[in-house]
Amino acid sequence: MDLDRKTYQHTTSCDFPAALRDKQFKDSSNQTVTEGIIFYTSNVVWRTSIYGTTIFTWDCHQRNDTEIVMKGAQPVTYNSQTLYAYRCLLYTGTTSSTLHYFPVREINDGSRVILSTNPNLSICDVCASIEPELHTLYLQDSPSCDCTPSCSDLTVSGTCSQSVDLTNVQCSSPTTTTTTTVSTTTPTTVTTPTTVATTTITAQTGGSVTSDTNSPKSQTETVFTMEVIVILCASLVVLCLILVTSTVAIVIYNRNEQLKRQFLKVRKVRPAETV
Repeated sequence: MDLDRKTYQHTTSCDFPAALRDKQFKDSSNQTVTEGIIFYTSNVVWRTSIYGTTIFTWDCHQRNDTEIVMKGAQPVTYNSQTLYAYRCLLYTGTTSSTLHYFPVREINDGSRVILSTNPNLSICDVCASIEPELHTLYLQDSPSCDCTPSCSDLTVSGTCSQSVDLTNVQCSSPTTTTTTTVSTTTPTTVTTPTTVATTTITAQTGGSVTSDTNSPKSQTETVFTMEVIVILCASLVVLCLILVTSTVAIVIYNRNEQLKRQFLKVRKVRPAETV
């Protein structure tokens, strides 16, 4: 369900989107997770400590179609001044349990809030400068957070704020699927006999192409392939036999030559011994 985005331009009061009311949320960014955020009709429990002052609740100060301004219910005392804290949420809603937003650029005491001596800043005063830091509000009891929204679902500019650069924001781009469709004027008939696998495709011209996996041609090709394999194996065996025979013949020849040389040497030595 999309978030209720009725426009509230009152300077003294406004209401939070109906989808957020009476629910407890966590606030998740790429750095921290804050728990225990409870929205009501016109205020929210969101504990924030700024320069020694703890702001427990924030009032819905002003709101339009894309921006919500909250004002701290407790003023902040800093440098002998009474200051008022403001938050701006440049937001987009995808479901009733999730809200994605970008905060203000300004940081005070580690929190993205604006401090001002003016107790009634306008929505454009607060939301003039937005930081491209994605935050996600999701239900406290949710097992997980869908903290990577689609880039197309994010609000990148507001009525008062400048356009947000999504270059360094973690969001998902939709995948493009290309589908090729072939249309024919006549239905496609698929015939599967019990004994012969045949597929008939009827084209636009009315002709048909039949593919028979058990045709004589297929069987002949299979037999021919087997014969080639057998011939190759037989040739390999013959080559091995030739190699072995040649090796044995060489060994025998060398042995005979060695014996022959020894025999001739003995014949030359014996006559000398007799004399």
